[in-house]
Amino acid sequence: MATDNDLDRSADTDDAGTVSGNREAAKYRTQLREVEKERDQLRDELSNMRRGLVDDMVQQANLKPAAVWATGVELESLLNDDGTINRDAVHAAIGATRDMLGIPKLPAAPSADGQGTTGDVIAVEPAEELSWSAAITAREA
Repeated sequence: MATDNDLDRSADTDDAGTVSGNREAAKYRTQLREVEKERDQLRDELSNMRRGLVDDMVQQANLKPAAVWATGVELESLLNDDGTINRDAVHAAIGATRDMLGIPKLPAAPSADGQGTTGDVIAVEPAEELSWSAAITAREA
């Protein structure tokens, strides 16, 4: 009668009597290393994309991204719990960077109020029909 130990030993050997369990474990370890490598690459790619989004926001505030990163701001501190960019945290980091490095905000552009059209409808009298000959004679005169 076969015992549990005998069954375990027979499951670890293949038809030739060699140990196949080690080979299978090695295969799984190799797959694990490949998956871990892919995970690390994706993590780096996501981090670079997030950093790029923060850099864009900083540039829109007329500041160089290197200034924000030089003040010691960490990308993780600019993220929400779900991993998205926390816009308020980015704006706070921009303000803190300006204060720390003494970088003033650019003055706001003057308002365009009162310039150009006001939206009122202007009545235009219909122009008289012009022909080529009328245009040429008007120019010669």
